Amino acid sequence: MESLDPLLDPNWDLHLGRHVLSTVFHSQGWARTLQETYGHRPVYCGLRDDAGISALLPMVEAKTWLTSRRGISLPFSDSCPPLGTVEDTMRLAAHVVDVGRKRGWRFIEFRDFPHKLLGGESSLSFKSHILDIHRPESAVLAGFEGSVRRAIRKAESSELDIHISQEAAAIRDYYDLHCLTRKRHGLFPQPSRFFASLHRNVIAKGGGFVTLAKKNERWVAGTVFLISGINACYKYGASDERFQALRGNNLVMWRSIQECQKRGCHSLDFGRTSADNEGLRRFKLSYGARENDLHYLRLDLRGMSADRLVDRSSGRVNSVIRLLPLWAARLAGEALYPHAS
Repeated sequence: MESLDPLLDPNWDLHLGRHVLSTVFHSQGWARTLQETYGHRPVYCGLRDDAGISALLPMVEAKTWLTSRRGISLPFSDSCPPLGTVEDTMRLAAHVVDVGRKRGWRFIEFRDFPHKLLGGESSLSFKSHILDIHRPESAVLAGFEGSVRRAIRKAESSELDIHISQEAAAIRDYYDLHCLTRKRHGLFPQPSRFFASLHRNVIAKGGGFVTLAKKNERWVAGTVFLISGINACYKYGASDERFQALRGNNLVMWRSIQECQKRGCHSLDFGRTSADNEGLRRFKLSYGARENDLHYLRLDLRGMSADRLVDRSSGRVNSVIRLLPLWAARLAGEALYPHAS
């Protein structure tokens, strides 16, 4: 049992190759992105054997002037399950509790920890959606709802230009759409430095791509997909609502899925969804994805009890954010996101 720092191991991502459940959120690039953007210190716990890392529980220490010191596995990562056997997972969890006590953490937050190992206890539950893309392209397309296939055909007839890229310019173009979309939904956009770091540490190194749709020299829709091994993740999506009738969202999603297949991916994770967000759940289910429960546990180290968490993705503050000028929403996101882990 030992503490591991993915930032110091040049072979880190090679170690992950033996674990079929490993995702981009276990990778060195993602750990570096969190550290560069928000200052989160990696305090990963793992087990080694002759072949490398046999079990892993990713964890970072987060502390800002607004928040208490705490451990999170992992912030801004929809799902980051432990890697290894059930027995190893329980040993790692016990070890990280000891580490947290020694380091003065107030609590530890586990994201996508095996629910049965918690005695059925969780602090907050979301939905995840997984699509099997290890099939012929025609079979994947046939699994989409009819409305989605019609939307794709309409977008194709609209003569949208599709660009798939790993270049920095693509992530900058996507970010402009991202800020518009976040504000429209009443959410602060992530800091621009986060996307710059994500590009530098993950996407530019082959760990993902950006898909953008253009009409008459205007970007109308875009996605950011992240890839690790055979597992892909639909991390972000955005659009300009003035061009919604062109169905660019559906086309960039389909082109992105095709790109994931070309890169050898078997599984696509559509990311975390609030349980009461029926619209987003329907959107993901319309692509034939399988819906699962996603459990988070926040363990209070003072009383070793589970804290209750509240999903703050919707509420009164969303109405206020929608009224802000775009520059103000971006500035607020730059200031507040480091405290929102």
